[in-house]
Amino acid sequence: MPVRLTGSLTEFVGRFDELVEDFYKEHGPDWSSDNFRKGPCIYFHRATIQYVRQQTRPFAEWLPHDLHFHELLYATLTAWGMNSTNEGGPKLKDFGEFQRAMSCLGSMNALEQCRHIELEQLTHGCQPLVVELFDVLRDDERGKIMRSSSVTVASSKLLHHLLPELFPPIDRNFTASALNRFDDENKLPGDWDTFATFWHILAFFRKVVCAKTSNAIRKRWMNDDARYPMNTSIPKIIDNALIAYSNALYPEG
Repeated sequence: MPVRLTGSLTEFVGRFDELVEDFYKEHGPDWSSDNFRKGPCIYFHRATIQYVRQQTRPFAEWLPHDLHFHELLYATLTAWGMNSTNEGGPKLKDFGEFQRAMSCLGSMNALEQCRHIELEQLTHGCQPLVVELFDVLRDDERGKIMRSSSVTVASSKLLHHLLPELFPPIDRNFTASALNRFDDENKLPGDWDTFATFWHILAFFRKVVCAKTSNAIRKRWMNDDARYPMNTSIPKIIDNALIAYSNALYPEG
């Protein structure tokens, strides 16, 4: 049985740069960053982020009908494990239904308003906008992209690729396993697939960026260094560190 350790925001922030480096170590365990830095995971992720950043028009003018971007995003989510072949695993809706969800999201003023918010600027005053997005992504008739019932993981990965400066990708194996081992107020609340938990995770990421500062993270880690191909945004860099921290909290024993 692995030894279980406890974590904290203070330790995580103190070890932040070390943890980002750890994310890129070669020959990690099966869960590790190796799979995130190779093949379609990295290719489609970077292509999708680059495409979004090139768009200067409002979402409503391009997202509902941009077939190329729909295909990029659909491929990214598939590469990131959102269409598992395993029985009971996550399953994306068919592409036509996915496109209808993109049309719905693209028409939302909340999505456009969130475009102008970076993670460090997230406050409780922003919560109604995020609630609106979360509710639509849970609605089977509007923005839900999954055939399976759980929506938080896929929705966060979708939002990350639409608004990479604000939303981190969230994962049960990494985000949840790390924060469930925290012994401070950042430990996850009981219910996983709820807005309260989603907001709790966003608040944790904001605490990290405020402690480190956006300028410091950007200067140290967002420099197009080929050694760090997954350092594509501040939320993703924090996510990279949290993936490494998750492994540190569950060492082989």
